[in-house]
Amino acid sequence: MLQNIRDNLMGKVALVVLGTIALSFVFVGGASRYSSIGSSYAAKVDGKEIGINEFENTYRQQIQGNPQLASLPEEYRQQLRSNILEQLIQQKVIDNYLDEAGFKITNRQLTEIVHQFPEFQLDGHFDRDTYETVLAGAGMTPSQFEASQKLSLRRSQLQRAIRGSSIVSPSSYRRYLNLAFENRVITAASITPESVASDINVTDEMIAAYYDENPQDFNLPETVDVEYVEIRRDAVAADVTVTEQELKEFYELNKDRFQQDEQRQARHILILFDDDEAGAETVANEIITRTRSGESFESLAGQYSKDGATSANGGDLGLKTRSQLPDALGDAVFSMQEGEIRGPIKGEFGFHIVRLDKIMETGPLPYEQVRASLLTELQEKEAEGLFLALERKLSDALFDAENIHDLAAAVGAEVKTVAGFTRDSVAPFDGNQKAVDAIFDPTVLSGAQLSELVELDADRTLVFSVSNYTEATRDSLDNVREQIVAALTNS
Repeated sequence: MLQNIRDNLMGKVALVVLGTIALSFVFVGGASRYSSIGSSYAAKVDGKEIGINEFENTYRQQIQGNPQLASLPEEYRQQLRSNILEQLIQQKVIDNYLDEAGFKITNRQLTEIVHQFPEFQLDGHFDRDTYETVLAGAGMTPSQFEASQKLSLRRSQLQRAIRGSSIVSPSSYRRYLNLAFENRVITAASITPESVASDINVTDEMIAAYYDENPQDFNLPETVDVEYVEIRRDAVAADVTVTEQELKEFYELNKDRFQQDEQRQARHILILFDDDEAGAETVANEIITRTRSGESFESLAGQYSKDGATSANGGDLGLKTRSQLPDALGDAVFSMQEGEIRGPIKGEFGFHIVRLDKIMETGPLPYEQVRASLLTELQEKEAEGLFLALERKLSDALFDAENIHDLAAAVGAEVKTVAGFTRDSVAPFDGNQKAVDAIFDPTVLSGAQLSELVELDADRTLVFSVSNYTEATRDSLDNVREQIVAALTNS
């Protein structure tokens, strides 16, 4: 009864959900020329393509952000795809207009915005290493991220310009005030399953008939009480000890595995262009003269450098490989001598003044730097051997053991138990089908013998014994009465 009400509403609900996928962009200018769909693009707007991959990625992101859309009928999902394509076309119109109208974001504006992201900050200040690490985790390079930010900022410029130039007539403004401050009284009626349930009369005859006609719905599964012996690799590893001498000997034998690229530690002072490249270069040259005259590089970095991530530390960039530094800055740092000061070096956002403090040549990483990974590797290697030996011992003992307790004593393990285990149980074997198959094997189920060794995965091996078995039965009518009443009421 109530199910029919839900079915009638489904189409309307689906349309409302689809309607929430609004087109959030502004039309600009007159109609633009576009075509769709090409062999390698979804649409072409004024000769500029919207790629198939861009379209499909946007569609997938919309589905992931709104999981309810995945269950919509096919015709609604096709409408969603049409809406998304229209949205991308409108956005391309805007971007084309921005190019033609000369909307521009300066490097200074971009730098200020990027430095404000909390994800890129360390102790309240922008940190270049954190910036690069976060972007790498998201599959982006700094240049890709900065390009996307410039595009977003340009679009917000246009939105602000449109809002700032809008004209509202007096009558429209009065209408707005009337609507903004008016009060309305409404009355709403809701039909819910609970509101009509009292009008439905479910009789004993209906309950009994439903119980007889649907026997498969009220079965209690077969269950077993299980005893088992388990050996685990992690338990073995916990008992492994490695001496400092063993670690050092292992390091000496494996130095070639820990080679590092050349690293250099430098300090820099960044002078931003600020829409005045010539002026920035003049300031940079003045600072170079002062450093070469004996003024503290660290103090000048703290006073003049616009790199918020390093200025407080005297411009220290830390130990870096060549690939970790931008092109121009990296070229300079990796061609300098220790103690040398060089600049001005033109970068993406401004001019750098650089001093090279330290060179670490190519070679093996220091023992202290790789000690932790060496310890883990040796522990795992030792645990592997001990685990395999214990597994062989368990296999050998299985031939002579008369019961699960004899087997446990032979390998120094404990007997664990689980009661009421079913074929659908997850704990304590993580729903592993190998465990289910071994426990419900007819010879094991009867209690006649122990199971064979069962490797649930590379780190866990078990042997099972069944102490009690209960066959599948049908639940009583009294136990399922309320369940049947609910099913009949909702049908």
